[in-house]
Amino acid sequence: MEKTLLGRGMTCMFADTMVKLLFVTDKLRESPWEDTRRTVDCHTLYWVMSGLGSLAANGERFRLEPGTLFYLAPGLELRLTASPSEGVRIAMALFDAATLRHADRQWHGPEPIPDLGLPFMERYVGPERKEIDAAFRSIVRGWAPGSDQGELSCRMELLRLIAKLADRGRAPAKHPMEEIVRRVRDDLVAQYGAELRIEELASRYSVSPSHLRKWFANRYGVPPKAYLLRLRMEHAARFLLHTRAPVKEIASECGFKDELHFSKAFKKHHGLSPAFYRSKLRSSM
Repeated sequence: MEKTLLGRGMTCMFADTMVKLLFVTDKLRESPWEDTRRTVDCHTLYWVMSGLGSLAANGERFRLEPGTLFYLAPGLELRLTASPSEGVRIAMALFDAATLRHADRQWHGPEPIPDLGLPFMERYVGPERKEIDAAFRSIVRGWAPGSDQGELSCRMELLRLIAKLADRGRAPAKHPMEEIVRRVRDDLVAQYGAELRIEELASRYSVSPSHLRKWFANRYGVPPKAYLLRLRMEHAARFLLHTRAPVKEIASECGFKDELHFSKAFKKHHGLSPAFYRSKLRSSM
């Protein structure tokens, strides 16, 4: 079956995010050194690569040390200071962020993002620190104003970094069931084409089906079965639009036992039969 890259739609919070790098730098600030954030109308990431220092923001002072990452949303002021005994090396990326959605064959936006919701400060060690350090080095090395290839490469690296930081910064579950429904949702996303039953999912995490159904619906607005159907319909629509695979193969890929049941479900969800949906949208491309 011909494959295509499928966006994760409702399952990925950054699928519609765009970024525009404004300035990137990586310099060793030797002591004595102080700096005030002058550009406050954009998003900023500071990555401490080596040395020591301090950062003051919102009336609080934070220690600068290797492996520390700071995220500043637009509007937040700060002051950076190097340690009296040694300098500090900081990589900095200033960027704008916006959402640009594509639905029903039309673009919607862009709409500026006032706050990405990333943690203000995080410290990283081990493999995570090496990974983030490599990402910043790649952005610094590749950023060259006026170079389309460099700009696109750095944007992709920055988006990957933002998504990683957002995933790591998710608030910890306040109740064990919150983590369970997250895992169940991840299972549905990863195995949307498999035969998944609520009883099997509940048994996998040692909870009752009714309890799982209730918590899942409270968190995601619909029960697991309806959520899975929406996922399958999203993927089916993309397969129809972007591949030449027969409807029968798409039905199987999306977890349906036969073409008839798939066609009925697809028409109920999208208002058109799979064949008509494919021909209508392709004719408008």
